[in-house]
Amino acid sequence: MSKRILIAGVFNDPSKNVVTQGSELAKILANHGYAVITTSSYKNKYRRLIDIIISILKNKTRFDVGIVQFYSGKSLVWQFLACRLIKLLNKKLIITVHGGNVPGRIRKYPKRYLPILKLADVITCPSFFIVSTLKEYGIEAIKINNSIPLKEYSFQQKQLFSPRLLWMRAFSEIYNPELAVKVIELLKPKYPQVRLYMAGPDLGTLQKAEEMIQGKNLSENIEIVGFADKQKKDELAGLADIYINTNRIDNAPVTIVEMWAYGLPVITTDVGGINYLVEDGKTGLIAKNSCALDIVEKIKLVIRDNKLATELTNSGLKKAQEFSEEAVFNSWQALLKQL
Repeated sequence: MSKRILIAGVFNDPSKNVVTQGSELAKILANHGYAVITTSSYKNKYRRLIDIIISILKNKTRFDVGIVQFYSGKSLVWQFLACRLIKLLNKKLIITVHGGNVPGRIRKYPKRYLPILKLADVITCPSFFIVSTLKEYGIEAIKINNSIPLKEYSFQQKQLFSPRLLWMRAFSEIYNPELAVKVIELLKPKYPQVRLYMAGPDLGTLQKAEEMIQGKNLSENIEIVGFADKQKKDELAGLADIYINTNRIDNAPVTIVEMWAYGLPVITTDVGGINYLVEDGKTGLIAKNSCALDIVEKIKLVIRDNKLATELTNSGLKKAQEFSEEAVFNSWQALLKQL
């Protein structure tokens, strides 16, 4: 008999927000016959906290394993209470650690984070970046990839690669959208028709990016399209030839896996877990963090070297197979059978 699962995390409306890995995991397990309870879909942190606690207590006889999606920052309170309550109910606890800023938070606030992590029967991470960080504190973790519904992505084998770029994260300091704008400014003298599509929700820096675009006279070159649901992603991937990732902090971004699945060459900053995810020169090109010139040179290389660009896309597609629902389910099933 399969173990019954409760997943505590953030479960967004996919038409308005990015689909979380908690949602993806719940879908994968349910598709393979597991009984899955999820909590919570509330956006307000206080309502989410109350909902998670009530859900765990209300369903205490209906689950055997609790999986807590672990992030840093404002989520810490509900994560701690959820983990503690699951253990008090004598259930098995799996903590899945996400977020490129988690290692930095642990180093800065070890007394806040380590006691929570030590409650777990098993810790999983989508990147060896976090696995290696936890090992420094004597905490063992296993790597299980994030997942995407790979069959829903249409790979396009492009014949030519033009200066039509896609940036898709969120307008936040972490994701450094201003760097993408600077890249277009530097590309424009050589490629006057350069085009950048910027997709993502506003988490505080959209106005700053818009003012920068206006101030540098790049309104004809940069289009801000807002949050992109799956249909919009499909459209943007068809319009663009290259994907740029400008993050200051990163772990194992699902967006890069999506770009591999679409067939876009990936150019990314060298931060956090990127070196564990992207193989420089094979599945993507890695640029120095916050260095617009380095990103620009790598974009030019992809445009002029069609053979390299094609190799990047083919290798990326092969890498994306590791993040398919089936591959990720096999890893989770093996883990759940051990508990």
